[in-house]
Amino acid sequence: MSQILTALQSSGVPIADTRSGGTVTKNRIEIADALALLVPGPTSISPTSGGLGATLTVTINGNNFTTGSTVSFGAGISVTTVSFLSSSQLRASISISSTAAPGPRNVTVTSNNGAVGTLPNAFTVSPSPPTITSLSPSTVASSGQAFTLTVNGTRFTSASVVQVNGSNRTTTFVSASQLTALILA
Repeated sequence: MSQILTALQSSGVPIADTRSGGTVTKNRIEIADALALLVPGPTSISPTSGGLGATLTVTINGNNFTTGSTVSFGAGISVTTVSFLSSSQLRASISISSTAAPGPRNVTVTSNNGAVGTLPNAFTVSPSPPTITSLSPSTVASSGQAFTLTVNGTRFTSASVVQVNGSNRTTTFVSASQLTALILA
């Protein structure tokens, strides 16, 4: 209750009452400003991403954090511990499931009084990088003709591009486990 009273008394524009009997100055009650003093406000996090299966320590910066605050990163991310460093910084240990959906996540801080603040799309679950298991043909003559290279592996996407000696090659997405690329003579 004292937090609410303090927030109401300390927010808003000062108003002076200059009637006879002496001047009294008090802040006008501004509900929106007072509420902002009570609600945790995450403003940034570091790091901003993590891969599938990763275990990380994430620092959350903001304001109005309290001892006993909790943090949530959404489905597929477990928060194992939250450490209160100051009213403007928390540290959370997280584990990202290997089956979590890749993509952006909201980071939500809940204070010990139940007030909630959210930073939208603040953390991204990164997909696992593709792996190459084989190439066909596996060898070619250095002075040979143009050919189609078949790349077999895992986690290919329609945006995957085959590179040879650092240069992108015209790539065709066949499936999540196969790409083909035209290799010029």
